[in-house]
Amino acid sequence: MSTPADPIPSEVLPGFRQLGDDCPVSNAFEIFQAIGTEPRTLESAVLAAVETGVPRYPVTGVTAACQDRTGLPGGRYIVGPDHAAPWILDVIAIGDPSRLVAFMPLREPGLGVQAKFVEASVLPEGVEAWTTIEVNDVEWTFYDTRFCLCRATYQPGVTAPWRLSAIAVRVGPGGADDTREEVLPASRVDPLGDTVDMTELSYFFPSMNGPGDEAQIRGRIRAVRNVRFGDVDAWEIDVVVPADTNATEWPVLPVLVGRPAWAGLHAPIVGGFLEGFAWVQGYRDDVPFATAVG
Repeated sequence: MSTPADPIPSEVLPGFRQLGDDCPVSNAFEIFQAIGTEPRTLESAVLAAVETGVPRYPVTGVTAACQDRTGLPGGRYIVGPDHAAPWILDVIAIGDPSRLVAFMPLREPGLGVQAKFVEASVLPEGVEAWTTIEVNDVEWTFYDTRFCLCRATYQPGVTAPWRLSAIAVRVGPGGADDTREEVLPASRVDPLGDTVDMTELSYFFPSMNGPGDEAQIRGRIRAVRNVRFGDVDAWEIDVVVPADTNATEWPVLPVLVGRPAWAGLHAPIVGGFLEGFAWVQGYRDDVPFATAVG
């Protein structure tokens, strides 16, 4: 890794916050392992994609402007199946010749929402960020898969279309059929001494001790689909997540669940719950790749 980017001048960039080297970050290898593959088999293919710069489906390679009002480094994206395996990857490289900064599993298009931009917490390299948006008065934070491309358009309080999805890190159905140690109890006693039923509880918020793009999630399962992601079998599970207590219909978030990440004694079922930890990703949906500055 190179020397971190210079601190972002806050007076020029309202809504941008520079994170230090000590911030916890998500491990791409662990995410791939949760899906069910050995990620090191992908590394050489990712490096080959960076070295050749071959445009990949569904968009061409993208170079963000090195000076796009943000003052942050430019980042080149290669999005689509990588060269040696049918994975869908978000590859971020920087510099000339390109140096690999990150590669992550990519799930698109995801849940579409109209939301206000709150802030971008920029990782030390300057080309990745955890972006926070406000959905119906509730804040959601995620790994921004198109940060370099879209960041110049970010303005606090401005509403725009966004898309979000998630990949399970460790989840289960909750209750007696869940083999995780941190299963939510069926009931709790509140400070007034009343017993509260926890079995119908839903939540979706950032993990307290993990990276900013990791979320704790619990919601009822709306649909379960068998899918292939790369060369492994997985489930794509639609999970109802809370947004606004006054809303008549809550959003449905697609969560990719690899077999190793599922801690249930039985397969997930419609009407049951998904509970645990997930890596959340998203992007602003109204900035086409064709507008990128190269």
